[in-house]
This record gives sequence, structure tokens and C-alpha cells, in this order.
Amino acid sequence: MPNIVHSLLWDFMPGKDIVERHPSAGLKDVSSASALAELSSSRRNHVQDAAAAAAAEQSSQDHEDFIDAPVPAERRYGTLTMTLLWITMLTNFPMVIIGFEFYRMGFSLTQVLMGTVAGSTILVAFQFFSGYIGARTGLNYSLLMEPLFGKLGVRLICAAWLLMFIGWYALNAVLMVDAIKGLFGLSIWTPFLAVPIIAAMAINNWFGFRGVANFARYLAAPVLILWVIYAFTKAAAHTSMVLALAPGTQTFSAAIIPVLVIGNATWGNEADFFRYGKSSKMLTLLPLVASVILGTLLFPTTGWLLGHTSGASETAAFTKFMNDYTFGTPWLAILALTIGYFALNDGNLYGAINAFENIWKIKRHNAVLFLVLLAAVLAVGLTYCPNALDTLASLSSVVLPCVTMVIICEFFVVRQFLLQMPMLQIFTQSEECHFSLNKSNKAMCIGAAVAVVSSWAVGIATSGVVPQLKYLNSGVWILYPWFSSFAIYGTFRALQIYGALSAYKKVERAYEAVND
Repeated sequence: MPNIVHSLLWDFMPGKDIVERHPSAGLKDVSSASALAELSSSRRNHVQDAAAAAAAEQSSQDHEDFIDAPVPAERRYGTLTMTLLWITMLTNFPMVIIGFEFYRMGFSLTQVLMGTVAGSTILVAFQFFSGYIGARTGLNYSLLMEPLFGKLGVRLICAAWLLMFIGWYALNAVLMVDAIKGLFGLSIWTPFLAVPIIAAMAINNWFGFRGVANFARYLAAPVLILWVIYAFTKAAAHTSMVLALAPGTQTFSAAIIPVLVIGNATWGNEADFFRYGKSSKMLTLLPLVASVILGTLLFPTTGWLLGHTSGASETAAFTKFMNDYTFGTPWLAILALTIGYFALNDGNLYGAINAFENIWKIKRHNAVLFLVLLAAVLAVGLTYCPNALDTLASLSSVVLPCVTMVIICEFFVVRQFLLQMPMLQIFTQSEECHFSLNKSNKAMCIGAAVAVVSSWAVGIATSGVVPQLKYLNSGVWILYPWFSSFAIYGTFRALQIYGALSAYKKVERAYEAVND
């Protein structure tokens, strides 16, 4: 009879490796709730022991990567630190430039406010679910992916993740150099300044997450908060509300505003950061709300107001006006720009390092050096790519978020549905704040991969990149690939669970027939 169990349930059990480790479990045991609990407990103990050993080993090191283990409660940071850290992830000077672009496109202040509120609401919703998974489990993004996509799938996703984040890292250095050149009227070749800046920007990551967090809470966040409040207040005081609230001349869909806001502020790997925060829904939500108020609401709005005040028609002229208007002296402007761009790139390099360490197991310092060299090479190429910012924003809003939607579906929907059937779960809660991960089979990996690749195709089709498919580019198109990934994977899992339950019932009826 155990052979019948194996043949019918084998392909439907994410944790089928447990059956291999417990061959004494017969049909009667498998069909009983006590046996399931025993097997589940055995699996949890095994995973917990391995996780505890890995955590102890990592804790003895100087940095806090926790590549193969959850972040323990005693190594997590308070809400204030996480809030200040995330503020630096979302508040950046390119957002001010985007606000100016909204003004230049002809959007009214009312349209900008409505669009940024809509985009910020969507952003908070996504980042809450993504970040809370990290806070709840303490696991990094790669560990959360592995049960769903397998080792090969994780490496492929990490490769795309690495290129995207190191691309942002290089581009931000280029943007910073462009700002410096504009301040002093320099005509120097951009990479000459970008390369040493890229090297200097890696200093905080040399010390791991601790270096990133300390720079954010002690320097970057306070400076950025003070600047945006000062700039917004001053610009608003010099702006006529009658003119500001006048109808816009934009003939395109106002949906472009939330699209650009989401594209420039979405990370996708929020779990990598929030695993260092407290395991609480409210304490995950508070940093997100504070960050979007400053980063995706005040920064673009300030850019619009400054654009309206300056009357500039070109980005270079606007940048010069912004620096003169808010800083007064170019040296103070450089200081603020340096702090802002360094803090933003701390997150980009931190994410790129995490991705790289899951492709190739090397020491963190070696990874930092390699990625700095790669970013230096990319900076040369990005200097000659006028659409680099839009391209990276589009990729950021699709590549990792579609993967994250699969994890969200599994953690928040499938896991809750399978609370009474832990052997079919991927994420199984063993204690209040501890989760064990079941190994998935090939069918599971294929289903997750199909969902992600299909959603990427939806993103390409609806983004307007392909001229023949321009008619599909309507509304907040970023949501289409996100929902596609969630729906396709959810459908696959529903069918898989239905098949497993049907097979289980057949076994149960066969067992009853034998007993009769």
C-alpha cells in the first residue's frame, strides 16, 4: 500500500523529500493527521537545526549578510532605523527631475498630486506585502525564491537582478556627475568623474548592512528630509495657487504619472531589507508610508513647483535653478547631492551583492570589488544612452516585481488555504516567527517559471516598447504584468492542490475498501 501512496501523491507534494527520509510511514500513517504532524515536525526540526547552525556561523562574522539563514530577532533594527533607511531608498533627486518633467509635459499641479497619490498607494500596497514577507520570515529574497523556482531558476533571476541593480548603480553615478558638471560648467568626459565616484559609493557596503543602515539613519535621511521640506515650503510660498491649480495642457493619459512614480521607486526585493526589521505588520507599514510621503509625493511635487517657479524648459537649466534656489552655493549643493546619491546607491549595490552571492559564492569584499569594476564599465556605456533612466525604470517595475508576486501569492494566499495540510505548503510556520521551506518539484518550478515569463511578456506588450503593440499601452500598464503573474501562478497552484487532494481521496477510498 505505501507504493500506492507514492505513485499517486509523489508529483503533488512540495515536501516529498520528507517521505524519502521517513520510509516507514505507511498508508495508514500518511492518511492520518497525527502522522502528517509527525512528519511535518521532523521536517521543521531538521530545517531549524540547519538554520540555527548557519545563523550562528554568520553571526560570528563582521558583516550581517545571513545568506543561508533567517535574521535572528536580536540582530534586527528598530522602526526608526528602518524608516530612515527606507526614506533614503525612495527619496532621491531624480524624483525631483521627474516632477519637473511633469511640469514640462503640461500636467497641472492637481494632475500631479492625483497621479502621485495613486502611484504611491499602489507602491505602498506592493511593498507592504513584499516587505512583510521578509520581516515575518527573516529570510532573504533568494531563499524565498528557491522553493518556487529551484536553484537554476534562482540563478537566472539573480543574473537579471544583478544587471538591473548594478545598472542603476552606474547610472546614478553618471547622473551625479552630470549635476556636478552643470553646477560648475565643466566639460570633462563624464566617466573620468563617474568611475572614482562609483568606487567611493561602495564604502558603506564594505561593512555590510550595518554600514548601509548607519549611513542612512545618521546622515542621509536627516539631510534629505530637511532639504525636501525646505525646498517644498519655499517653492510653495512663491507659487500662485491660481496658476498652480489651472487646467493642464497635457493631452496624454495622466496614468503616465503613477507609471513613472512606481517605475522609479519599485525595488522588488523589499524582503532583503525588511528582514532586518521587526516582525510586525504595523512596523512594516509605517516606514513605507513615511517614505512615500517624502519620496514619491513631496519630491515630484517639489520638482513641479520649482519648474513652475523657474520657467525652465530644459533639464540642465532647471537643475541649475534648483541648486541656486535651494542651496545658494554650489558646494552646499554638491554636499547634498553626494549624500543623496550615495544613500540611494547603497541600496542598489546591496541588492546587487546579494544577487551576485547567490550566483557565485565568494567573500563579500571580493564581490564588492568585482561589482565596482562592472559598474565602472557600464558607466561608460550609459553615458551615451539618453533613454537609460526610462529603460531601467521600466525594467525595475516588471522584472523582480513579477517574481515577487509569485512569492506573495504563495505566502499570503496558498499558505493560508493549506494551514490544515502542511505537507502541501511551501512556507510552513514552525513557531511564532520561524518558517521552514519545503523543496519543490519540477512541476512547481515550471509553473512558477511560466507565470513569471508570461508576465514579463505581458509587460513588454503593454509597455509600448513594441510599436505594433502601442494600442495595448493604456492605463497604469505596470499593473498588468503584476496581476498576470499572480493570476497564472495562483491558477496553477489551485489545479495542483486539487489534483493532490483528488489523489489523496482515491488512496483513502482504496484503503477503506481494503479494510472492508
